[in-house]
Amino acid sequence: MRFSQLCFLAWVAAFSLWPTVSAAQQSRSDDELRYVVYLSRHGVRSPTGKPAQYARYSAEPWPEWDVPPGYLTAHGFNLMKLFGAYDREFLASEGLLAPSGCDDAERITILADSDQRTRETGKALAEGMFPGCNVEVHALPEGTRDPLFHFSGAGISNADRTLAVAAISGRIGNDVNNLTAAYRLQLEALDRVLSGCGHASSTAQQRTSIFDVPASLAPVSDDHLAELKGPLNTASTLSENFLLEYTQGMPAADVGWGCVDGTTLRNLMQLHAAAAEFSQRTPVIARIQASNLLDHIFQAMKQQVTAKPITDAPGKLGDRMLLLVGHDTNISV
Repeated sequence: MRFSQLCFLAWVAAFSLWPTVSAAQQSRSDDELRYVVYLSRHGVRSPTGKPAQYARYSAEPWPEWDVPPGYLTAHGFNLMKLFGAYDREFLASEGLLAPSGCDDAERITILADSDQRTRETGKALAEGMFPGCNVEVHALPEGTRDPLFHFSGAGISNADRTLAVAAISGRIGNDVNNLTAAYRLQLEALDRVLSGCGHASSTAQQRTSIFDVPASLAPVSDDHLAELKGPLNTASTLSENFLLEYTQGMPAADVGWGCVDGTTLRNLMQLHAAAAEFSQRTPVIARIQASNLLDHIFQAMKQQVTAKPITDAPGKLGDRMLLLVGHDTNISV
């Protein structure tokens, strides 16, 4: 399941969309692939919080990871290298890139968010696509909020957080507790995993049930505009942690304490998808959060189609590929 990557294939010979292009350009084959933009999530990372942050909800301790919170793992790096190699093979079969060698390495631009997991993912993809070619990954210094990937750094002034709250509230019947009722079956399944799946706990650890998390909806000043709290959004984080354990390749006995197999995981991930649906994909929020990134993608494609440099376009004139490495939030909106 390649959940980490969304690909935009720009069949840029569709020149009828651009009245400024030349007749010679219009005569090119309509099915010639000349430029591609990839928008990718980072690879497998560790949970963004420390195990102690999640311990209050579980009867058993959460597994330890061998990297700091939120970092790309070595396994995640290797998986993204494989994706890079696959993409090189695919694009070579489409005639966009040579099957091997470094000649095309100068015709690719990689932009990654400033986090370690995104920068390292960019490097892994580059190594997989162009082994030994030393393709540069462009990124702001770690800790810098890049406006390409984060709305709150983009200087957008029309972010009406009150409207964002109202929009979510309207979708959920003006009662945050409705979400708990709507996803009760999935929440019960998650709470059962967290309580030990019916097995006696090996510790005396007390826990807070998912259903005891207070629900609220309020405006916030970060990328989310409005923040939903409660059973669903807490469950979103915890279910994703199981996904990370699973995709990290941990032993089955360690994934959800042995209670989460592939089928169970797919059921629990409905909670993560639902939380994103309301927090990220509510139209008034999605439009604001995605506008800057989508505009840059548009300008990059326009630059290649018109063969004219555009000041704000990411990438170079004459590139064959733009690779953007961000987060699931960039893709979900």
